[in-house]
Amino acid sequence: MKFLFSLFVLFEISAAVHAQKAFTYRQCVKYALEHNLGLQNNRFDADKQNINLQAARLSFLPRINASTSYEINRGKTVNAATNTYVESNLFSNDWALVGSMLIFDGFRQTNRVAFEQFNLNVTNLQYEQAKNELIYGVLEAYTTHLLNVGLITIQQQQYDLSKKECDKVDKMVEMGRLPGSDRYEVQARLANDEYLLLRYRNATQQSEYTLRKLMNFPVDSAIQFADLSKEPIISALVSDDSLFRIAADKLPQIKILNNQYHAARKSLQMERGSLTPKLRLYGGWYSGYYQSVVDANGKVVGFSDQIDRNHKLNYGLALDIPILGALSRQNNVRMSKISYKQAQNRLEAGMQALQYEVRQARQDRDAAVKEYQSALKKEESEKVAFESSQKKHEKGLMNIMDYYESKNNLARAGSEVLRTRMQMYVKEICLNFYKTGSMIDWQVTN
Repeated sequence: MKFLFSLFVLFEISAAVHAQKAFTYRQCVKYALEHNLGLQNNRFDADKQNINLQAARLSFLPRINASTSYEINRGKTVNAATNTYVESNLFSNDWALVGSMLIFDGFRQTNRVAFEQFNLNVTNLQYEQAKNELIYGVLEAYTTHLLNVGLITIQQQQYDLSKKECDKVDKMVEMGRLPGSDRYEVQARLANDEYLLLRYRNATQQSEYTLRKLMNFPVDSAIQFADLSKEPIISALVSDDSLFRIAADKLPQIKILNNQYHAARKSLQMERGSLTPKLRLYGGWYSGYYQSVVDANGKVVGFSDQIDRNHKLNYGLALDIPILGALSRQNNVRMSKISYKQAQNRLEAGMQALQYEVRQARQDRDAAVKEYQSALKKEESEKVAFESSQKKHEKGLMNIMDYYESKNNLARAGSEVLRTRMQMYVKEICLNFYKTGSMIDWQVTN
C-alpha cells in the first residue's frame, strides 16, 4: 500500500512539473515589468513631477487669505471711541480678508508651466527608458541562461562519449590489447569533461539567479524557460536612413534630449522675465469688534453692528521694478544661456550618435546572421568528420588522441552554433528596437 501511495505522489509531482508552463522571452519581460521594484520607483518620479506641474498651473489663481485675531488689554488701554487712555479690562476682535492677483510678470509664470510640462515629459520618457534598460537586461540574461543550458546538453554528450570510451579502454587494457598509458589518457579526458560539465551547471545556476532577480521572481518558486525555437526570428528590412528617421522619432533617449532642450529654453525665458517689472492687483476688507465702543447709554455696541460700522476696503495696483537685484538676475540669465547651449549641443550629439548606433546595429545584425550560417556549415562538416573518425577508431585505424580531437571539434562547433544563434537573436531584437522603439513588439516576416 505504501508503495502504491509513493508511486501516486511521484506521479503527481511529475505531472505538476510537466504542467508548469515555460517562460518565453516575452513572458519574462512582462513579468519583470510588472514586478521589478526599481522600475516602480521611476514611476514615482513621474508622479512627483506631475505635482510640480499642477503647482505651476495653480500659481495663476488669485491669492486670497482670511485672518482674525482676539486681543485682551488689561490696565491702561486706548479707548477706540475717544482715543484716550482708560483703566479697564477690554478685548477686541479683528477680521480681515485680503487678496492679490498677478497681472504681468514678464510671462514668467507662463514659461514656468511650459518648463514643468517639458520636465514631466522627461520623467515619463526616463521611465520608458528605464523599462527598455530592464527589458535589455532580461534579454541578455535570458539568452545567456539558454546558452548555458545548451552548453550543458553538449557537454553532457561529450561526457557520455568519454565515459563510454573510458569503459571500453578499461576492458581492452585488462585484456592486454592496449597499454596502461591509454587508460590514463582517457581517464584524464573524462575528468576534464566532468569538470567542464560542472562549470556549465554552475554557470547555469548563476544565470538563472540573475534572470530571477531582474524579474523579481519568488526565490522559493520553480521556474522553467522556453527554448528559442518557440520564439520568432524577426526580419527588419529597411534602409539605414529610414531606420534613423524612425528611431529618432520613437526612441525615448532622443525624446528626452529634445524635451530637455525645450525645458532649457523655457528656463532662459523665465530668467529673462525676472528682469521685467511686475504688476499686481491687490485688495482687502477689514473690520473689528471692540469692547470699548459703547453707545449713548454706555452699553457696548453689538458685534454685528460694529462689524458693519467698522469695516473698510482698500484696493489698488502695485508695480515692482527690479533695480539693484537686477545684477544678480543678469548672472542667472547668463547661466541659463549656457545651460540652453549645452542642451542644444547634447541634442545634436545625441542625433549624431544615433546615426552611428543605427548603422552599427545593422552591421552587427548582418554579421551575426553570417556567423550563424557559417557555424551551421562548420557543425555539419564536423559531424561528418566525427562519424568518420568514430568508425576509424572502432576499427583501430585512429589513435585515441586523434579521436578526442575530432570529438572536441564537434563539441566546439555545436557550442559555436548555440552562441551565434543567441547572438543573432539579440542583435535582431536590437535592430528591431530602432525600427519600432520596442524590444518585445514586432511583426514576424516569413
